[in-house]
Amino acid sequence: MKSVSEWHDDTVKAFDAIGEDPATPEPLRFATALLKLPARIGTGLVSGAGAMASLITDPESRSALAEGVQTLYENPEMLVDAAKAFADKPAYEQASDVIVLASDVALGGKAAVKALGKADDVPTRKPTTRREMDTAIAAKKVAPANLDEAITQLERRRTEIAANGYKPKYSDDELTYLARYGDIGLERFQVRFMEERHLNDRDTPNVPLSGKMGVVMEGETGKGAKYWSTSLDQLEDADTDPKLIATKLGLEYNPQATYVLIVVDTEKAIPLTGVKSVPATFEKVGEFANTELPKQYPKHFTDRAMTPEFQAEYARHYQAAVDQKFLADQWSKDVTDFEDYLKTTDMNQGDIDLMKKRMEMHNDIGNNQDYLGNGLTKDINSATSNQFGAVETLNFERKEVNLQQLSDANAITIIRNLKPL
Repeated sequence: MKSVSEWHDDTVKAFDAIGEDPATPEPLRFATALLKLPARIGTGLVSGAGAMASLITDPESRSALAEGVQTLYENPEMLVDAAKAFADKPAYEQASDVIVLASDVALGGKAAVKALGKADDVPTRKPTTRREMDTAIAAKKVAPANLDEAITQLERRRTEIAANGYKPKYSDDELTYLARYGDIGLERFQVRFMEERHLNDRDTPNVPLSGKMGVVMEGETGKGAKYWSTSLDQLEDADTDPKLIATKLGLEYNPQATYVLIVVDTEKAIPLTGVKSVPATFEKVGEFANTELPKQYPKHFTDRAMTPEFQAEYARHYQAAVDQKFLADQWSKDVTDFEDYLKTTDMNQGDIDLMKKRMEMHNDIGNNQDYLGNGLTKDINSATSNQFGAVETLNFERKEVNLQQLSDANAITIIRNLKPL
């Protein structure tokens, strides 16, 4: 214990030196003096009489200690109860807590807010552990009980945006975390954004709701609509503003088009559609292609094409083909025209064939030139700092069901004639 005691004494002396140094900023000077007394409390909240060796060497112990201290910051009423255990704590625990708290103050964390009351001058501390990230995300999630509540949530958001402006609900860090650890496709309420003209099938344009959720695809496990979508929770921060929704999904907004938003209650829709949803990552989309369209897209193809490097090359050549007028526009999937462009490059025939096959996949599955492969859409709204817009999924309905059938089953609500704020 002598070494621990000496370490504690040295720590206290170090804090005294910080406080006495004329160059020390006033907030840190105040905090070092303030924290000598309550510094032990964080340990009392989290780790009891845990061994000093654990606090020094075990990252999880240090993480738990930090989380306990953050809890203290956010729940000051806990001080009274926690202080009752203060007198029983050994000196080395005080030292360990002083280090955690003072580090937070030095970085401008929440301790500084509580001690000095200057929240505007202090940056918000980002979640650093999975537990913290889960907590931060859970506080933002919406989970309506039915379609009516889902619509009410969208209306509430519109009022908020009109009053305060638009701000993405989730940060890039949170979206990346959800794409990696979450499963957006399992959330009950999903949303599909599309132009109103697709509500009626092109072959029966006069039959209301004869259209489907997407273009019909026939795979190994069924035949039905194939489309890309996200959850209500991911999109509701943009309310029903078609421009906000489009840019959040990485789509160019067409002010001449009329858009709709279809909200899907999957508890009622899945028995009808047999939908299969997969995360929009290189790995999962590649596996989907191998499983549903194995002859067209075998694993040896997706192993080469479903990578960040190849996607970047595909996007570059696609854009060059558009710029040089080989492709009509950003929506073209004409493989013959694309091949004409590719032949003007220095590619060998094997690479040309690979690029052509990638465009066929673009047409069949929908992972276009803007596909990121990390499970996220690209946020193209210049008014936000976010790089990413939403976590998205690839969906395949293995039964042919039209929108009227889904509507009759109360499985969808269609919000029409969307208007920008």
